[in-house]
Amino acid sequence: MGVFVNFILIALDMLVVGLRYDTMNFIEFSIAFIVPVVLMSSYVAHGAKQDNIRIAKQK
Repeated sequence: MGVFVNFILIALDMLVVGLRYDTMNFIEFSIAFIVPVVLMSSYVAHGAKQDNIRIAKQK
């Protein structure tokens, strides 16, 4: 979980700093916006997979 959180925070920090100083072009904004979304969704998918494995083992 720690790795996911670190990468998400780094990408969100890039997004906020770039928007604050108005130095981002559209491609950089898109990358900084998409990276945390992909990481958060992969973390949720990984957690759901682990939950399904635990439920299957309990049966």
